[in-house]
Amino acid sequence: AFETTRERGVFDAFARVFAERGLPLAIRSDNGLPFASPNGLYNLSKLSVWWLRLGIVFERIRPGHPQENGRHERMHLTLKKEATRPPGRNILQQQMRFDAFISEFNTERPHEALSMKVPAEVYQTSAGTYEGLPEISYPFHDRDAIVTNCGRLRIHRKKINISTVMAGQKLGLKKSTTAFGSSASCAIIADTSTSNRGHCKQSTTRSARGCHRCLRYRL
Repeated sequence: AFETTRERGVFDAFARVFAERGLPLAIRSDNGLPFASPNGLYNLSKLSVWWLRLGIVFERIRPGHPQENGRHERMHLTLKKEATRPPGRNILQQQMRFDAFISEFNTERPHEALSMKVPAEVYQTSAGTYEGLPEISYPFHDRDAIVTNCGRLRIHRKKINISTVMAGQKLGLKKSTTAFGSSASCAIIADTSTSNRGHCKQSTTRSARGCHRCLRYRL
C-alpha cells in the first residue's frame, strides 16, 4: 500500500518483486504517474527509464482507452470492491486487506480464464534474473556525459536542457560538423534538446574573423 504516486517507494517495491520473481519481458501500463510523465522526455518517467535500462519493453496503452489493459482493469474492480470499500483506517490495516486479497485471489479463487484453476497453479517465474543496473558504455561515440540532477548536460561551459527524468544517466554523444561559429559557444544537442540554438552567425569582430566549423554533438 502506498500513500502517494511518487516514485521513491515504487522503485524499492519493483526491485523486491524483480529479485523474487525475475525480470519480465514487458510491462504494460497507462499514461499516469509513476509509470509515465506528461512533461518528461518522450513522456518517460524515472521509473520507466529504469525499466528500459533493465531491458524491459515498456508498453503504454492509448490515453482514454483502458480496455487495452482490460484484464488488469477487471482485476482492479474486484480489488477495489473487496479491499478498499471501506478502506483500512491506516496504512498498516490497508496492507493487511491487500495481503488477504492477494492470498484469496491467487490460491483460493478459481478463474474462468484459467479453466477454473487458481493462478498459483499456472504461474511461472520469469527466466530473466535481476542483478541491478548494468554499466552503460558507448563504444561508438566520441564522448559521454552525465545528466545533472536538474536535467541538464554541461558541455563547453554551456548548460543544455535534456529532462529531469534522465538525471544521473550517462548519455553518449557523437561529433558532427554541421554548425558554424566559435567552438566555445556553439555546442548543441541535436534532436532531443529543448534548447533551440540554431547555426552560429558569422561575426565581424576582429577576434572572431577566423570563425570556423565548431563541434556539434548528437545524442
